[in-house]
Amino acid sequence: MYTLVTLPKVSSNLVHSFDTIPEDQYLKSAFPYRRRTYATGMIVNRAFYWDEQPQIFEQSKQLNSYVGGVPRKFENIDASIKENVCEQIIMNAYNQIPQNNYTVGIHQIRILADTENQGIPTPEGIHQDGFDYVTVSCINTHNLSGGVSVLLDAQDHTKIVYEGTLIPGEQIVFSDKSVAHYTSNISPKIPGMAYRDVIVATFQSI
Repeated sequence: MYTLVTLPKVSSNLVHSFDTIPEDQYLKSAFPYRRRTYATGMIVNRAFYWDEQPQIFEQSKQLNSYVGGVPRKFENIDASIKENVCEQIIMNAYNQIPQNNYTVGIHQIRILADTENQGIPTPEGIHQDGFDYVTVSCINTHNLSGGVSVLLDAQDHTKIVYEGTLIPGEQIVFSDKSVAHYTSNISPKIPGMAYRDVIVATFQSI
């Protein structure tokens, strides 16, 4: 149902790349609490191949009550970190799931908060993404309070399957068909800025 594993040593290049990713233009908030890039690819015969350009990302309103039904186009993940993402994130997660061929979506996300505004990792609430498997990899945090990851039984959201705060270097891989997921809001531990940097990857059998 889920596996919690340690990532290979994450490169400093990947860690610092989050500092320059653009704001998510699809937020319904005056406070820009999410920055995001996106890329797509596929795994065929246990090898990963990037798409030259990411596809438009769209979810149904049933899956995503916040921005479902809205075609979203994000800037591509920077080419300079794609090798790191492939080796340190995608293939590490792939080793935890059935060795099928998959289409893969990769979301690089920074959630921000300050003294007056919380950051909201999952504005859509408890949800499933509509894929076979999902992985969330924590790359870095700063001055973080909150950000608790919760997995719940897909048929009964009162049953918590996993609850914990991912620390940098941890990756959780789970069956999107078996569990729903949610991450609590973040805020600063001490006054100032706080952030949580993750890479979310989705796997769909082909």
